[in-house]
Amino acid sequence: YEVLFELCDRVVVVIGYKGLDVKQALLKRADEVYGPEKVQTKTLFFTQDPPKGTGDAVKTALDGLGKSLGADKEILILNGDLPLIRKSTIEKFVKNCRDTHADSACLSLLTRNPKGLGRILRDSRGVFEGIREEKDAKEDEKRIREVNGGIYYFQSELLISSLTKLNSNNAQDEFYLTDLLGNSVALSHRNSMALPTRTKYDLMGVNTTFELAAARSISQMRLQKKWAEQLGVEFLDPPSTWISARTHFKGSCVIGPGTLMRGKNSISENVVVEGNCL
Repeated sequence: YEVLFELCDRVVVVIGYKGLDVKQALLKRADEVYGPEKVQTKTLFFTQDPPKGTGDAVKTALDGLGKSLGADKEILILNGDLPLIRKSTIEKFVKNCRDTHADSACLSLLTRNPKGLGRILRDSRGVFEGIREEKDAKEDEKRIREVNGGIYYFQSELLISSLTKLNSNNAQDEFYLTDLLGNSVALSHRNSMALPTRTKYDLMGVNTTFELAAARSISQMRLQKKWAEQLGVEFLDPPSTWISARTHFKGSCVIGPGTLMRGKNSISENVVVEGNCL
């Protein structure tokens, strides 16, 4: 959310199961970072009920926006389970889309374990043809290691016109947003691309408590690395240390093992936290 808030004119969040809890948690954090006035003027929530797939979720958002969306807009769509995505990755993706005059695009990645993910289909020349969800994939397609990362770019005119062509004739009886990429929807003007990224972890999804724990560890590694490189903060045992995103360091200092910094903290230069403390 914070990445999109800083990059986009408006942020639309489509909620469903336990949607009120999601909305409250997101707004609480956003208000702390940006202030409630900015958040309320820039953020919209729409409810998808019943859940009928990613394509239907996007239609819910566009229906909610109505004529306020306007023409000739760039639309970014992200899955809601990508907590490690960074601003720099999105910026590079959008720049690539603009440079190549793409009407639609997705970010893809190579993985050793593609299970559960949509496969990127390419022809013999390597040209992007489309995305096949795993439950609809043939056995040879399931062996493809290039997978969909869950981040999409669309020109608004193309997205609005092509959403009406979606159908739910698939194994899950859902409307797939991924059916709008590649050559699956015939339009007179389109340049659809799958852009591979080698950015480690940015496209890591979270679907289990173990994956959530792994994502937290990676987020901590990034956060501690930032303070170490910018101000020379020395973390004596990074794996055993946890600092909140609202912790602020004013200069070089030493943080001992087993230190837990929750909430909003300010650590002055030359401070030594010996460790095993909250």
